[in-house]
Amino acid sequence: MSKNEKITASEAVFGFTAWLTTRKQITRLGSSANCNPIVKLIEKWIKENNLPDPRKGVYPHNITQPID
Repeated sequence: MSKNEKITASEAVFGFTAWLTTRKQITRLGSSANCNPIVKLIEKWIKENNLPDPRKGVYPHNITQPID
């Protein structure tokens, strides 16, 4: 596979999570955490991987969240 080949959505999720776990900085997630740092990391990941921005008017309505 070449570096220029587009990644799939599931590859992006796994890749982003893998990147977070290899960073020296700790990323806090949860209802009591400030969401701004994770949004900045997502934006950086999207740009680095040449992914399209979320579609206006579609996202987040096209997402199904798992029930814990």
